[in-house]
Amino acid sequence: MSRREAFHVFVACLAAAALGQGCHCNGSSDAGGGTDSAPGTDSAPGIDSGPGIDSAMCAATETACAGGIDEDCDGMTDCADSDCTGDPACMCAATETACADMMDEDCDGAVDCADSDCTADPACMCAATETACADLMDDDCDGAVDCADSDCAADPVCTCTATETLCADMMDDDCDGAIDCADSDCAAAPTCMMCTPSGAEQMPAGHCMDGLDNDCDGMTDCADPQCMGIGGCP
Repeated sequence: MSRREAFHVFVACLAAAALGQGCHCNGSSDAGGGTDSAPGTDSAPGIDSGPGIDSAMCAATETACAGGIDEDCDGMTDCADSDCTGDPACMCAATETACADMMDEDCDGAVDCADSDCTADPACMCAATETACADLMDDDCDGAVDCADSDCAADPVCTCTATETLCADMMDDDCDGAIDCADSDCAAAPTCMMCTPSGAEQMPAGHCMDGLDNDCDGMTDCADPQCMGIGGCP
């Protein structure tokens, strides 16, 4: 008997002892609660101290093929035991039945989309063109993503306008490298104007000390005659 088999017998006998039954080398149990001081001889509650295996504790075949236990004590566990040849837990499917479960159902070494069985599966198929141009996905599997794909040339999210159309969207709308207020197209945009050509340096109140050329005349604060005697200007 192997050490593995002896271990299984030992564990089984412990369970029998807990129920008040003895455990014999010859496969019988002691309903009266004895233990062998020598093989086959009961003396006190406990377990067979002699070498051997209690065959009554081993199943005739591997009863469960995914439990990690060698039920029939033949040294082969679960799918490694020929008793499990037809068990669903040990069988390979004819093809890759699910293409996104990270399992190799047909045991051919190719998992999911890497298996040719999944070529037509929606989870593995490439679109004919880049179907979405702002999803950060290479929809047609050509190596070009979103706007970098020529398929997106006419897509609104990828086209350039003649000028910077929005001056506060953090986008380079006309693709000239200048964004929003940094683009000369936005010079007259209210969100980008630092001065009002038709205004006055001193209006509204406090502008004579703000460090800005509020009326676009090239003179700032007290350097502008309009600020004479206003605020801290002489």
